[in-house]
Amino acid sequence: AESAPEQPKDEPAPGSGQVSRRGPSGGVGDALSEASLEKIRKAVKAAKAPPGAPIRLGGTEILSSFRVFYKNQALINGWSEVHEFYWLSLNIETKLWLQISGVKLNLLPNPLSRACYGRAAAFIWSSLERRFGADKEIEKLQAESLTLSQRPSEKLLAYLGRVNDYRARSHYANLTRKDSQWIAAARSGIRDPLMRRLSYLPVDPNIRESSADEIAPIGEWEA
Repeated sequence: AESAPEQPKDEPAPGSGQVSRRGPSGGVGDALSEASLEKIRKAVKAAKAPPGAPIRLGGTEILSSFRVFYKNQALINGWSEVHEFYWLSLNIETKLWLQISGVKLNLLPNPLSRACYGRAAAFIWSSLERRFGADKEIEKLQAESLTLSQRPSEKLLAYLGRVNDYRARSHYANLTRKDSQWIAAARSGIRDPLMRRLSYLPVDPNIRESSADEIAPIGEWEA
């Protein structure tokens, strides 16, 4: 039996939703078709949205984690700059999107040109950086840390999950602390004094009952 022809290395697999970068002569091309754009839009709509999306003014999402989420999606799915543009359009609040696109009225002068999507996406990221990046991001995280404590009726593990999420977002923004500082901050927010004291105790590794999860030391959670 004849084997299937080998797919060129720079070509997407059939049905992947990606656009061929080859022109009629077999070289890398810039032109897109309406059919290929529709495949890309469907692929982007089917993708998982980032936590806290859409990104918005006054929202909880920070730009660093928003960017990391996109990069992971693009890497896993083999996305192009065209996917990037449509992903941004779906995951930026409409009001904010209109503000950004209003600055550059001709944001996408040629919807069938791959290069236009690349320039538009770069402009959008630059606009987001001016609004959310650097010092603004750190200020937001520092303000959030002042109110990071266990809520009434919130389970201990749910609270520690929020602390862990905050820790990850701080890491993306290069706002780093020593492990001992994170553990101390998490302990200080535990509402129940007994639970706080128990968090210092070692746990027998052979214990597997669910009740043990509520009194596991923060050192175990951190690991």
